[in-house]
Amino acid sequence: DESKLTVAWVFLSDGVLSSLPEPVMVQYLEFLEYLITSKGILSGAPLCVQLIYVMKIFMLPSQPFLDSKVSDILRKLLEYFLSIPYIDFRESKLTGYPSFGDFFNKFCGTYEAEGFCDPVFAGFILLPTRCDYALTYRRLIWVERIETLRLLRKSCIQISKTLTAIETDADMMTIYVTALKMGFLEFQDGCHAPSGPVFHR
Repeated sequence: DESKLTVAWVFLSDGVLSSLPEPVMVQYLEFLEYLITSKGILSGAPLCVQLIYVMKIFMLPSQPFLDSKVSDILRKLLEYFLSIPYIDFRESKLTGYPSFGDFFNKFCGTYEAEGFCDPVFAGFILLPTRCDYALTYRRLIWVERIETLRLLRKSCIQISKTLTAIETDADMMTIYVTALKMGFLEFQDGCHAPSGPVFHR
């Protein structure tokens, strides 16, 4: 079991996955999905670590998330992580990043440069911006990375779990109102607007 865990992490951390033929990549990601969602041998790894390694798939040069089969697997993993009541992002140092915020900033940069407004990619960006998580991640999207916010607006993000936490930070509420006035947001039937959960219908 330990050897399987090591292989899973090496594939993602060393970028080996990007060089795999498409059928092999799909098989590997299906295996990774099983390891994560079955609460099997990866159950001992912090959820934040598991999440980061899945998110790193979007950052591979080969852009495997654009493949429909890979996208389906990533969507299932997104719904799994959305179903978790709380993820402790302070455990991200185990992945080699100083903080989850540092990784998330780089992740958003990849989305801006080559995310193609992919809805699953966008869903992984929205996940840490839940209002019951640290304010840092919401501020990154709403203040520091306006381009990410603008591109999220173009994505119809359909996820099965509505993010229901209510924003309580006064400064963030002001930022949301300003974004509405400036036209960064609009409600769309059947879609989650690129907003904090307070704006979700």
